[in-house]
Formats: sequence, C-alpha cells, structure tokens
Amino acid sequence: MMARSRIDLGPYRLIARYIRQSERKRGCYSSIAFIMRYYDFYYLVQKIWQSRSAINECLELKRLRLCRWDSTQDWSPWNCILLEDVEAKAHLQVKSLEDTYDEMFRGRTLIKDRG
Repeated sequence: MMARSRIDLGPYRLIARYIRQSERKRGCYSSIAFIMRYYDFYYLVQKIWQSRSAINECLELKRLRLCRWDSTQDWSPWNCILLEDVEAKAHLQVKSLEDTYDEMFRGRTLIKDRG
C-alpha cells in the first residue's frame, strides 16, 4: 500500500468561513465561494498565492484572508487577493485601486489573480 500525505485543511476552512461570512453580509448569496470546496481554497492559497500576503508576505495562515480584489465585483477566484487580516480590512475600504496601488503591484496581482 502506498501512503499518501494528508493535507490539514483547518486553516483553509477558516479562510472559506471568512469569505462566506463576508459575502453573506454583502447579500451575495450566489457567490461561487459557497460552492467551492476547502481543497479549492487550499489550491488558491498554496499554488496561486504561495501562502503569502500579497503586500507584506506574511506566512501565518491564521492571519491570512482571501478578500475581494475589486470590492465592487462579487468574490471569485479571479477577483481575490490574499492579505493579512489587517491589510484585508484596509483594502476593502479602498475606493480606487489605481490611486492606491502602483502599476507594478496591480500588474503582479492581476497575473496571479487571473491565474
């Protein structure tokens, strides 16, 4: 028998719970976040964002959140950014992405964001 390593999905359950709670508060009950599996969130965090905050490169999974990149659009895997919880709160207050983030950061984020 071949042994397979198991993935601890606990931190990704918390990330999913945060997203779903946030989408409920916004009244976005048809968000794709509600049909995604925990492994899907694992994939986004690990493979797309390399388990690091896009701003300060924090590696502590308990403090990371996948929030909306463009807060005017529904949350989706192509409209999200991995940030530390404090950064996520500040990011969601941003009115203009162009005025807040420089072109290099936006370009790097969009490449990751669009996969």
